[in-house]
Amino acid sequence: MNLSPRRRLIGLIALWAVSLAGLAFFWPDGGPTVREQVGAGVSRPVAAAAVAAAVAEASTYEDAAFTVGGFVKGADCSLTPIRSGVAYSQTVTVYTRPENAYSLLGRLYTALKAPYDLVGNGEGAYLGSAGPFVVARLEQGDDGAVTWTLDTGCRPDEDPVAQVEAVGTPGPTAAAVATSLGMTAPRWTQAEGGCGTGGSSGAASTVSASSMPASGEAKGAEQNPAGVTVTAETVTRAAESGWVAYSGPAAGAGAAVTEAGARWFVGMPDADGSVAVLSWDPVTGVATVSSTVACG
Repeated sequence: MNLSPRRRLIGLIALWAVSLAGLAFFWPDGGPTVREQVGAGVSRPVAAAAVAAAVAEASTYEDAAFTVGGFVKGADCSLTPIRSGVAYSQTVTVYTRPENAYSLLGRLYTALKAPYDLVGNGEGAYLGSAGPFVVARLEQGDDGAVTWTLDTGCRPDEDPVAQVEAVGTPGPTAAAVATSLGMTAPRWTQAEGGCGTGGSSGAASTVSASSMPASGEAKGAEQNPAGVTVTAETVTRAAESGWVAYSGPAAGAGAAVTEAGARWFVGMPDADGSVAVLSWDPVTGVATVSSTVACG
């Protein structure tokens, strides 16, 4: 049977597409050809181990407090020209008094450098590897807080293990702060960080809730069913109720919340050992209230 040149071209294109799809998934030995095809759930324990290392270290600092973020889905991405995916990440944020901020970064770098092969990227951050295809990043933000972030890179969006989320109960100070912000029905989610093997016991945990973004995006409404948008003035009033131990980047417990002033506040420990943190993003207008119990 003779095929027209047009039909032959269509057939070749179809064959090429099928071949490309097959090669994108497997080598001849049946293994994945690209890192992103390993499900995000496989990377979750790798990230958890790196979180535990930072949490165990930060728990020994008497002049600092920290929060543990969840293993969260980020932006959509492309695995291949014909297959989409998504990236996951988890972050530990460490706060200290502004005068100790620079030494805080140095202490964490010293503790995490060797096990994660951290090297400077020339832009103030340190990059390393937490495990197969999981990037570790240590850096200090403009507000003085230090973040330790584990990033999976682009993975298939088909692993339910990666999306497990727990609900928790905040400490009394965090609950009161959320109420003062007008968050009458927040959704409190819990994230845990193991305490490593350095003598600490149990696991650290952070319970947190966020307000609606200033834009009123649906995601914010899901996190806070009350639909409250928090302003800088609201955050300033919430920080003036006597619970704050220190704030940043501006010094002073009662610093006004502005882009140049305080953007986060760390509370004094509650009787249950939890420490409340209130942070506010001047770009999105989102306020997050957290309650963390550190390693014992």
